Amino acid sequence: MYPNPDFTPANVFHLAEETGGEWVMMGRAGATFNEMIERIRSRYMLVYHAPEAPKGAFRHIEVALSTDARRRFPSAELRFRNGYYAE
Repeated sequence: MYPNPDFTPANVFHLAEETGGEWVMMGRAGATFNEMIERIRSRYMLVYHAPEAPKGAFRHIEVALSTDARRRFPSAELRFRNGYYAE
């Protein structure tokens, strides 16, 4: 069951997870701010030519490191949207 967004506060944890963003607990914001800035500085943006799709169709996206990249960067963390709607 989906709550009515007009009467329910947004679930920021879910929104951050679904869009590749992040969240910080209010009580720990000061302690984690510098870490968050470092993560922002190390981000990359991937762009690709989307395949044809009917307008409004949801297109799933999956991003993964290659075996070699995972070996070189074992602590790498991937954050990405799980998809988008075709226009």
